[in-house]
Amino acid sequence: MPRPSYKQIAHKKFEEAINVLLIQEADLMTLASGVWLDQQWKVGWMATMLAVSAYSEWERFIENLIYAHLCQDTSQLAATLGLSLPRQMSQDICEVMLTSSYRLT
Repeated sequence: MPRPSYKQIAHKKFEEAINVLLIQEADLMTLASGVWLDQQWKVGWMATMLAVSAYSEWERFIENLIYAHLCQDTSQLAATLGLSLPRQMSQDICEVMLTSSYRLT
């Protein structure tokens, strides 16, 4: 069986995270239907946190796709930064290059 690509792994993790958020949203809607008026601020707060969680998962998904594409071909980044980089690198190294303050020059 072939090993899944970084992009496939990122997609799978994103789908799993969204499924968890959908379950939480269903629980929230069930809770909201039986909430007294003085407790509705809690439902609003929970909905806001659910939206923040969804955005965070989307951001993590996009970052993982960027790392996955970069590790397949670093030539554009190398040309832009004026660096001599190997054409292919591990996803971990690509993530460190883009997220840390470490400079290769």
